[in-house]
Amino acid sequence: MSDINIQPIDKEFNSQLEFGIQYYTISGYSNHEPEKLALYIHSYLDQNKKDIKNAKMILFYEDSFFSNYKKNMRESARDNEFGGIEGHQDNLVCKVWYDTSGNHSEEHLVIYKDGKMILDKVK
Repeated sequence: MSDINIQPIDKEFNSQLEFGIQYYTISGYSNHEPEKLALYIHSYLDQNKKDIKNAKMILFYEDSFFSNYKKNMRESARDNEFGGIEGHQDNLVCKVWYDTSGNHSEEHLVIYKDGKMILDKVK
């Protein structure tokens, strides 16, 4: 799965964790089954624990030359309770969030295609 590429949309914004949300772009994933993509994203998160630190939510958007996600990130993180970047719902590929209520922590990972949920995993 070396053809998959994940990059922070704005490394500085992600490191600040001002709203507990981090944003990434992802490319090269379209030929992979949702389950394999979920495993790859889990592996990426495990390998980059120091960068994701205490993020409450991590969103992966389709990498596109036509989308300028960066200009809407801060406002969306502040104003949208689900953290999604306004106007780019159909470009969302994966959303990971951490539920820390109760005695244990759960990781939720959802894979989307064309704005519709196609895989939902809890770890």
